[in-house]
Amino acid sequence: MTKVSLKGKRRALSEAEKELRAAQILEAALDVFAEKGFAAARLDDVAIRAGVSKGTLYLYFSDKEDLFRHVVREGVIPNVAAIERLAASYSGPIAPFLRQTILKIAEMALTTKIGAIPKLVILEAGNFPKLAEFYRDEVIARGRGVIVSLIERGIKTGEFRDINPSHGFLSLMGPVFILVLTKDAPALGKMWPASPLAQVPGVIDLVLAGLANQGKNNEK
Repeated sequence: MTKVSLKGKRRALSEAEKELRAAQILEAALDVFAEKGFAAARLDDVAIRAGVSKGTLYLYFSDKEDLFRHVVREGVIPNVAAIERLAASYSGPIAPFLRQTILKIAEMALTTKIGAIPKLVILEAGNFPKLAEFYRDEVIARGRGVIVSLIERGIKTGEFRDINPSHGFLSLMGPVFILVLTKDAPALGKMWPASPLAQVPGVIDLVLAGLANQGKNNEK
């Protein structure tokens, strides 16, 4: 009986299997980036965590920077796009929607694994400027655009005072970035009397009170 060689006869993966494997690699990459940062993360670590060979990983991603960009595109950008859609279709009072939006952003950044990405970018931007530029353009600029546009809408309707919208964005998001940077540092985390996320509602309310057009309120 003639033996048939199986060399080179491996079954081709279906598209669904390819997508599943790519998702497993991205999940593993997020874990490794969150634990080690970008500089210290190794593709070997990602491959081991994903249960694939390093060669298989290269079938999906060209290098570590390409892998990081895909982690951001799959894990962060869909959330940004969802906020953009909600803001575009919203037509009610701006303050409560703005409050809800900032709380959602803070919750994602402070309580999920994907929240490690902005901290990683901030801390390693100097050594990896291209990745920082990518994150700025794809995430921060779009998020800033949503918040600024909401503030501008509030100013036009008279709900907010006539201020520089960029100052409003910094006032709302600055505290969130500080909490993201300090939440995993025990010594710094002791500055806050409660959990990082618990600080956010009070800060938002304080900024929104400053934005409110008191003259309009007094007319009612």
